[in-house]
Amino acid sequence: MLVYLYGYVVTQFLLFFARDNVVVGFLGLNWGLKQAQWTSIVLFLLLLPVTYLVFRSSQPVPVGEVAATYGIPQLPGDAKQVKVERAAGTRKRNTLPKQRQKRLKQR
Repeated sequence: MLVYLYGYVVTQFLLFFARDNVVVGFLGLNWGLKQAQWTSIVLFLLLLPVTYLVFRSSQPVPVGEVAATYGIPQLPGDAKQVKVERAAGTRKRNTLPKQRQKRLKQR
């Protein structure tokens, strides 16, 4: 979420240099910026303490626990390793259960 908000702030600020909108002042500051650029500056300043609080209060996944997947099907750990090894060209023989090997051969 923070990545999206920071991306929004940066793109809005840069994009509105090219757009033809009315230049407005904000709090008596006349820097030649448009309303969307002022909004992105305010949002950026609000995101800084939020980012600090998120990073300060977040904790890593404890050892032995599984991270949340939000309903997205995940590959087993062995299958991920096999895909990486295939990409590198160093596939080990018989590292998967036989049923899984059959399914991979069918592809």
